[in-house]
Amino acid sequence: MELVYYKETSNFGDLLNPLIFHQLLPGFFDDDPIEQFLGIGTILGQEQGTEQTEKLIVYSSGYALGDEFTYGKPPVLDDRYEILCVRGPLTAKVLGLDEKLAVADGALLLKYLVIPTAPKVFTYSYMPHHVSEGMYELWKERVEEAGIHFISPGQPINAIIEQIQQSEVLIAEAMHGAIVADVFRVPWIAVKAYNHINSFKWQDWAKSMKLDVKLHTMPSLFSRRKIANMTGEVFQNGAKPLQNISERVLEYRQRWIREPLTVRRLKKLKNSRPQLSETSILNDKSQQLLDILQTVKKT
Repeated sequence: MELVYYKETSNFGDLLNPLIFHQLLPGFFDDDPIEQFLGIGTILGQEQGTEQTEKLIVYSSGYALGDEFTYGKPPVLDDRYEILCVRGPLTAKVLGLDEKLAVADGALLLKYLVIPTAPKVFTYSYMPHHVSEGMYELWKERVEEAGIHFISPGQPINAIIEQIQQSEVLIAEAMHGAIVADVFRVPWIAVKAYNHINSFKWQDWAKSMKLDVKLHTMPSLFSRRKIANMTGEVFQNGAKPLQNISERVLEYRQRWIREPLTVRRLKKLKNSRPQLSETSILNDKSQQLLDILQTVKKT
């Protein structure tokens, strides 16, 4: 059986798959694509087996409406699919599944791994989405200017988990940053700085945990290269002088308006009320996920 998750980039949420499932299902995966195990992540529109695949086991995976270019179309659930559980009720509804199959995100299984506890070091930490980090090269500087610790989603996975544990509150644009914080009982504040942040995904997981998540909006910041690319798409057919003027205007506006606004927003977020699921719900959902995983060993 092959463990399937999004592998195109080195992303924290996706890398939770080998960390969790190789420990809880030791020796179970042999990379044979005849049977595939679809795990943590918004992959149900992307990973739909190969010509060799005869069985697709879906375990806590999710789907996201609103961006088929990124997440693909909803899969056609043929007789190859064995749906053990999905991330949340919104995924279940899109796929026409019984809501009983909407358990929670498999990242909750971190609860059952042996992970060293880490003492509190940071009052507030900020973790962007992995795509967002590449949109603007100075996120770390802006976040630290607001007196907040910056957690890069591209760091080694154990280092990220440790820093989340070391935080008293996590400000998260990365959904799995918030999920992992929730597991370790670190209150979190959800934010959205770019249009690529999919609210459907957040609500899907949040509703599985009986939460109504609030995404606080942040200014979108861009590197000079990104600004050049954006203006280049607008001013084509040799309109280079207009493009140069537009670039300078956008760079000026960002430097003197949007960057200071970002720092002020980050400081203001410290006064926001963070969220955390009920401990009883976390325990119940985690146990459900573990019980379901035990059935996989028998397949």
